[in-house]
Amino acid sequence: MSDLAERLEQVRSHVRPKLGPQRMAAIRTRVDDALARQPRRRALVLTAAIVTVLLVAGVAIKQQWSTPPAVPIADTVSRPSSRAALVLEDGSKVEPLQDDARIETLESSSAKQAVRLAAGKARFDVTPRPKRKFEVQARDVTITVLGTAFVVAVEGSSVQVQVEHGHVRVSWPGGTRELYGGQHGVFDATKPPLPEAPPVPSIEASSTRTAAPPTWQALALDGEHSKAYQRLSAEGNSAVRNTPEDLLLAADVFRLGGHPAKSVAPLERMVKNHRGDSRAPLAAFTLGRVLLDQLGRPREAAAAFADARRLAPGGQLASDALARAVESWSRAGDAALAWRRATEYLERFPKGRHQKSVRRFGGLD
Repeated sequence: MSDLAERLEQVRSHVRPKLGPQRMAAIRTRVDDALARQPRRRALVLTAAIVTVLLVAGVAIKQQWSTPPAVPIADTVSRPSSRAALVLEDGSKVEPLQDDARIETLESSSAKQAVRLAAGKARFDVTPRPKRKFEVQARDVTITVLGTAFVVAVEGSSVQVQVEHGHVRVSWPGGTRELYGGQHGVFDATKPPLPEAPPVPSIEASSTRTAAPPTWQALALDGEHSKAYQRLSAEGNSAVRNTPEDLLLAADVFRLGGHPAKSVAPLERMVKNHRGDSRAPLAAFTLGRVLLDQLGRPREAAAAFADARRLAPGGQLASDALARAVESWSRAGDAALAWRRATEYLERFPKGRHQKSVRRFGGLD
């Protein structure tokens, strides 16, 4: 007899029932039935609990297998896969052309800028820096440039290089090849480069054919500024396209080739026509330096330095431009403007590196 039955027996012994024997027998039968059903209810509750636990565990296991593991920040690529261009410190731009493009910076110094295209396709627009080497590595292929625009694509085991303008040198385990504007090459570490034109020239054609002379851009990119100036002079001003790359490169040819006065026009065109370009502030500052240091035109130089400040209102370039503006007004004989710019410099850059020269040219000593 269960505990409930015992308690009923105890209660019945103290209570005198008013029911008859038949009624009491019916009540006892119902109680026994309830006691018999109680273990089944417990079993049903236990079974429902077990099923619930299994369902919850199944959902957790499914989530564990279906949710990808979190990737640590240190394991992600340095350049996210996006269409936004990567602007390097020298103004060069790298624009991913595919969503899976992976770009990593390897080295950035005064002598060399190196990046790696680990996957995908990207366009490189390199700022002309005659004394600074720019390299792009893609698998076993190295593209060396000084200033140009080109596209590199990693496809399987091969690397494709398409030069828009300028001049690049491609090196891979199979050899070295130079590409100029409009040329295209496919390079593989295990195969020779695929030729652009498959036809085989005849003996007469090969004996009389001469190599095309390098363009003025190619000569300039190789540091041959005197030869580039001769070539550019022969081709005329129409040889300089209205692009930031050609304008800046032509200005370098004139400046470094011994003709600084001729560099004024391309620098002015650069600042006027391409003010949104990241290299426009530096072009304005370079124009001011040419006008002040090489041509002795201080008032025009002050205007150029002011333009450089408008294009880049913050940072070191703005500090340098304001200091050179003080010097320009002083050399122009305008002591009042020199004093005003010097006072402005000391207020804006109290710890600037041009304190001494600003005080001297501004008449504050």
